[in-house]
Amino acid sequence: DLISNINSDINISYPNKILEQNYRHASFLPHNKLKTEVLDSSRTEPLKNRLVRKLFYEDFARKAGKNFYLAVNPLIDYRKMDNDSLKNWYQNTRGIEIKANINNKIYLNSRFYENQAEYPFFINDYVQKHWVVPGQGATKIFKVTQHDFSQAMALLSWQATLNINFTLGHGKTFIGNGYRSMLLSSFAYSYPFLRIQYENKNWQYTVQWADLENFYYKYYARHYRKTMAFQYLSYSPHESIELGFFQSVLWNSQQDGKGRVYPFELFVPIPLLQPATFGMQHENNVLLGGNLNIHFKNYVQIYSQIAVDDFRKDAMAWQAGIFLPDISFGMVPHLQIAARVELNKAENSIYAHPDSIQSYTHYNEALAHPAAYAFTEKLARLHLEFYKFFITGFYSQIQQNNDVNSFSLLKPYQQPPSNAMHTRTITQYEAGYIFNRKTFLQLFFGYTQYQNPLNVRPNQSYYTFGVRTFLINRRMF
Repeated sequence: DLISNINSDINISYPNKILEQNYRHASFLPHNKLKTEVLDSSRTEPLKNRLVRKLFYEDFARKAGKNFYLAVNPLIDYRKMDNDSLKNWYQNTRGIEIKANINNKIYLNSRFYENQAEYPFFINDYVQKHWVVPGQGATKIFKVTQHDFSQAMALLSWQATLNINFTLGHGKTFIGNGYRSMLLSSFAYSYPFLRIQYENKNWQYTVQWADLENFYYKYYARHYRKTMAFQYLSYSPHESIELGFFQSVLWNSQQDGKGRVYPFELFVPIPLLQPATFGMQHENNVLLGGNLNIHFKNYVQIYSQIAVDDFRKDAMAWQAGIFLPDISFGMVPHLQIAARVELNKAENSIYAHPDSIQSYTHYNEALAHPAAYAFTEKLARLHLEFYKFFITGFYSQIQQNNDVNSFSLLKPYQQPPSNAMHTRTITQYEAGYIFNRKTFLQLFFGYTQYQNPLNVRPNQSYYTFGVRTFLINRRMF
């Protein structure tokens, strides 16, 4: 269902409902399914034809009772990528989703994806460096140039009291209101976590522990494990304003000869205790940040973030953006046009660490922005929906130091030797038809162009055609 998604850009009616109904504490994703049922835009139509209901309105298989709901859905993402002058590529994903709600006190969601794929050159270059498909996990070589990989996601959520929720899972977390997050994004692979969340009208406080790891040379080589503990405090003095404070600590919990070591401070859920005790330059990597979200009903949303890895100018990151959930203001029935413009900037040493194992990474990928550090990004996105037809345009321009890329976080940090910069851009257009909003089954086609002067192939483009259940953000850039 849509409420458990990380990226609300999947369905523009979802963020529109959040703003329209003044749902507070919207910056922590995924939202608590057991407290946001009213925001679910999915619906079941009272139609007699079973095939029509299953294709367009319902879960594939479901069983409902007075205080119980169980559903099972097949998951697919099959696409062909065509470049007339070079070659064709593909992705073939099959999976299954199981979800249940018991008495609105317990919520379960489990998804598994099995994939084979061959990717365009700029994505394949990334895979060769990181040994993972962007955001999708470690890959095994399949038929020489192809990749075989899988992803499992699950969560079990218990609403213990009106204000307290416990969640145990294997998945992703996103903090912010933009397309990117400079604090914690959903880009890297899923990880096991335990989350405790308290929420009332004005306050939301989240404590989460996660088990992270990196690996080198290949997936089956030695894994280097670390533990992340983070706290996020959200304060909403008014229904249109949200202020957030973020703190994360990457603990060096794997020590040679001692196995896993979990210090007492790891479990203390008090903000600023670890930075005050150890400082910002300790072996346990500390990141502090703030989040601001201001919106005026469903007309305009202004958001911003700041992240600090150390109290130095070159160890900071910023974000500023504006989101218009419906430019048409509802004047045309069944038409919604959403627009986003965003600026992201990271200085030279944020997220990195002298000990590369302690960098702000998981599964060899960035936990915040995919570009790592030493960059400025200008991003724009336009999404139009009319009935169930959609058109999306996406543009990202990243200006980055020539000596830095996403792989740099996997090396011990060193100051870039020069200030030489390059600019790379990604432009993508997609159009399609949404069959079912329960599973977000959609038929789509698109065009992607990637330009990077540092690549052997500086200009790459391809057309895409496929069908997918777009329940999670599987974008690779």
